[in-house]
Amino acid sequence: MDSLSPPQEPYRNWVELPRDVTASILWKLGAIEILTSAQLVCSTWRSICKDPSMWRSIDMHNLGDLWDMDYDLGRMCRHAVDRSSGGLVDVNIEYFGTDDLLQYIADRNPHIECNEEALAIAEHMPHLRYLQIFGNKLTNEGLQAILDGCPHLESLDLRQCFNVNMDGHLGKRCIERIKDLRHPYDPTDDYPFDAEIADVGSSEEDYPSGFSEIDFLSDDDDYYEFSGGSDMSDFEHLYFD
Repeated sequence: MDSLSPPQEPYRNWVELPRDVTASILWKLGAIEILTSAQLVCSTWRSICKDPSMWRSIDMHNLGDLWDMDYDLGRMCRHAVDRSSGGLVDVNIEYFGTDDLLQYIADRNPHIECNEEALAIAEHMPHLRYLQIFGNKLTNEGLQAILDGCPHLESLDLRQCFNVNMDGHLGKRCIERIKDLRHPYDPTDDYPFDAEIADVGSSEEDYPSGFSEIDFLSDDDDYYEFSGGSDMSDFEHLYFD
């Protein structure tokens, strides 16, 4: 009877896959699965999961009933943002995003571009004459929409809107049309609020408990709990070299 048994498939060691192949597979899991499961498997996967290139896009939307989840999604998202090391270009926090979380993301990722506000202004404020969008993430596309949709605009403050390029035709159009124009790199001395560019790194002031988000799952830590009170130490034995 043994001679009729099907041959056993050869053993496959997933850890021996090329790093880029493993990264491509893990990236498809999503932020929550990576932070709560995949990075706990072995030191190789953990190293890949901590690579900033894995966090250029963070999608945490459509998570079902948030009230039944054990995880602190806001805290988890901040940790994912920190791992991007300023390289985040796309993020989706639908259903749980807050103003504070959006500000946290914007402060730490200067490369994120967003034209939603600019497009809304262009569509709904055709009689606008004065506009200050200090430090906005709009791009040339958003600025073009504002110029097209707000023909009566006389004053425009674009200071610290660093995604806007005023060279070429768009800058010339602004200069010709706008009587009072402030460019992205103009001085901010007369700005009535704190115009200091936020530090892109985490600070202890952000975390009263004395640690920063960037410390989560550092090289010296074995685990970190994202849940409100559950202990993830049960997974500690999964780390190995």
